[in-house]
Amino acid sequence: QQIFRAALSGKFDGGKLGLHNVAGMYENSDQRIWAYQGRVIFVDDKGVPINNALPENAANWVRTRHYVTPGDFSTYDIRGGRDGREQVTIAKNGVNYRSRPIVQAVGPGDIERSIETGLVVTQSYFFDSKLAVTAGLRQDRIVFDEHGNTRHGATDPEVLSGEKIVGELHYTPDVETFIYKPTTHSIGGVYHVTPMFSVFYNTSTNNAKPRVNQNVLPDDSLPPPSDGKTYDYGVMLNLLDGKFFLRATAYETSQVRKTASISLTGLIAPTTRILDTLLANNLITAAQHQEHRIGDSGNLQAIHGEVNSGYEMEAWYNHGRNFTARLNFAYTKTDRSDIAPEFEPWYERERAFWYASPGVGGLVDSESGSTIDQNAAVHPRFVQQQREFNSFGFGLRPYRANVSGRYSFSQGALKGVFVGGGARWQSKTTLARIFHALLAIDPTRCARIKSTDST
Repeated sequence: QQIFRAALSGKFDGGKLGLHNVAGMYENSDQRIWAYQGRVIFVDDKGVPINNALPENAANWVRTRHYVTPGDFSTYDIRGGRDGREQVTIAKNGVNYRSRPIVQAVGPGDIERSIETGLVVTQSYFFDSKLAVTAGLRQDRIVFDEHGNTRHGATDPEVLSGEKIVGELHYTPDVETFIYKPTTHSIGGVYHVTPMFSVFYNTSTNNAKPRVNQNVLPDDSLPPPSDGKTYDYGVMLNLLDGKFFLRATAYETSQVRKTASISLTGLIAPTTRILDTLLANNLITAAQHQEHRIGDSGNLQAIHGEVNSGYEMEAWYNHGRNFTARLNFAYTKTDRSDIAPEFEPWYERERAFWYASPGVGGLVDSESGSTIDQNAAVHPRFVQQQREFNSFGFGLRPYRANVSGRYSFSQGALKGVFVGGGARWQSKTTLARIFHALLAIDPTRCARIKSTDST
């Protein structure tokens, strides 16, 4: 990664027009990110996987165990056992198979990222500093060059040389370019109505560059950048000659096109089973199988919107240099909406492809024993579960409070000694709402959970 940065700042006194601090910055950064995720599988002498034609399929994995002897710490070092690099050979149905490493996934991708950023910020004081105003403007130009990926074919030189096997993933020289030009701003102010009472307000917009280790439907590509807005306002009290200070704030932060917390990897397996079944029945080609697969590029995530809102109160009391007390209280609410809006267009497109040939619904996947109809029904049910389970702040404790105090001895035999204590309280989590979401989706499963008191 290479970064170039230049900054400039200045201070200007405009007299009646206020006192202003101004700063600007330009930054350019370039970074290349790439990775292969590996797995060890069994293959025969021709490089054919032991159970499934797809190399990274779980049926081909080599799983190893390392046993320890209680009390013999030399056996606790896993480096003394098999770690996947030591070759293992087995026989099945008269065929010899050996272990070998393969590329399981091409995530987070082979991506070249360039970001140009320009920003300017100001801090201004008016009316003999009774009013303080801060403002900022930022412009970014973000360029992602994402290399494509595919699978090795039987005629690839690396396959013919034995370095790779048929169907193993790898990057290609093809590049798809994504360019984003977000503009964000912020402005806020504090007005001291009296020496003891002040009010404040802030608002800003935000934008986040796409995460390079995630992918989204419909094309298993980089997610779009998220953006949102934030505002907060409140009051401040300064009493008892500065001994008591209180700040109360209300806020709301919202984002759209956000990713990173709702996984759609549950769509990968049923999709792969459908494509495997169609390929086994010669209804699609190997190229079509690869084109319609999902999950090769990395972690499949859902796009969604999120709103966080609440209020906070902070209070300090300093009774001289010896005694200090502090109280905090907060309420937070998280709501997610518009979860995975990209799913329905993708599902309609893929379902039309799956059912292009008449009567395919009853075809059976040889490995799982499930039909195309059964696997196609998994997708909408899984997404509905994700929407129900993630529509609120999972595990969030809405109310929180803590109080603490400290007394320091400044004289006598205990000089330099201090005593203090504190207490913290949090309300119950929203975890119980999962039970109600589950009830709406699968009452039978919910009844089983309730009967075992595992809620």
